[in-house]
Amino acid sequence: YPTLKFFRDGQPLEYKGGRTAEEMIRWLKKKTGPAAQTLSSVDEAKAFVDSAEVAIVGFFKDHSSEEAQQFLKAADAVDRHIFAITSDDAIYKELGANKDGVMLFKKFDEGKNTLDKEVTSENVQNFVQLNSLPLVVEFTHESAQNVFSGQIRQHNLLFISKKSADFKQLLDDFREAAKEFKHKVLFVTIDIDDEDHERILEFFGLKKEEAPAMRFIKLEGDMTRFKPETDSLKTDDIKTFVQGVLDGKIKQSLLSQDLPEDWDKHPSSGCPEELRRGGL
Repeated sequence: YPTLKFFRDGQPLEYKGGRTAEEMIRWLKKKTGPAAQTLSSVDEAKAFVDSAEVAIVGFFKDHSSEEAQQFLKAADAVDRHIFAITSDDAIYKELGANKDGVMLFKKFDEGKNTLDKEVTSENVQNFVQLNSLPLVVEFTHESAQNVFSGQIRQHNLLFISKKSADFKQLLDDFREAAKEFKHKVLFVTIDIDDEDHERILEFFGLKKEEAPAMRFIKLEGDMTRFKPETDSLKTDDIKTFVQGVLDGKIKQSLLSQDLPEDWDKHPSSGCPEELRRGGL
């Protein structure tokens, strides 16, 4: 709670979108209109791709084909992102599609991704989920749902102050290490100066003065946590730590942190019990 439900043709749909007004409006527009916008000109295509952080385009010469229908089914199922479909040759050329398929355009990292599997609703949804988050995600109210409800259930967390003099260097090293574990481990930064994140620090037994610091968590079962054997945050040391956790060479942290008595009085990003449920 709070829970939002949308009724279409008398049938309730549970709202699973974001918490901002912009995200709610986008979700409502999608549920009251077509699952994917039809693009008919290069100008429309450019405007569509530029309109959001993440935009997905299906390229199909025949919109009635099975693959096109599977794409539209995925578009209807994914609430957090916008979809479009086109058969226009000029748009194919402009956006770099040399055949039918699905491409995801984003304003970060490599800029775009191409689905390299059969176009099925499931494959498209998985493709979007895996590629719609940055290589390194900043943990915020807006990103929390994507972070904890995604397919990647192993997270490497960097607790850091954005005000730190070496913030940029630490972030660069963290991002470089993340490249080696893409689609395996989600790399997340947590700003220790944000009051909403105090409960996450408590959960990991960390104090602000210990930052910058790194912790690893597996979001399944008892939410196993791991602590590096060294305080070094150089790229190679980050890689060694993460690979050690994946290989089972690093023992879990035995820290036990109970929920604060008033956790449900002040809901915020990072409440452990909410993380256990896989979202906020």
